[in-house]
Amino acid sequence: MPRILMTGASGGIGTRLRDLLPLIYPDLVLSDLETPPNLTSSETFKQADLADPAAVEAICEGVDGILHFGGFSVEGPWETILQANIIGCYN
Repeated sequence: MPRILMTGASGGIGTRLRDLLPLIYPDLVLSDLETPPNLTSSETFKQADLADPAAVEAICEGVDGILHFGGFSVEGPWETILQANIIGCYN
């Protein structure tokens, strides 16, 4: 069974998919800057800032695929958007 990493687990999309994805990917690793609400004992969570290449490398270790939903979804300062949506995706 493939081990899948889902970034943005605490965000709008990630929160909604947490109930559905384990049906397809039982070995699901969740990641975000903040711990997702209502984290269960069967869920694996790894905190990481996607703008940090070393953190990205660490959370990707041992995974077979990535579902990338991490990012900043509303208007904000350029530096916030740059780090979360551009550099984070690049890493």
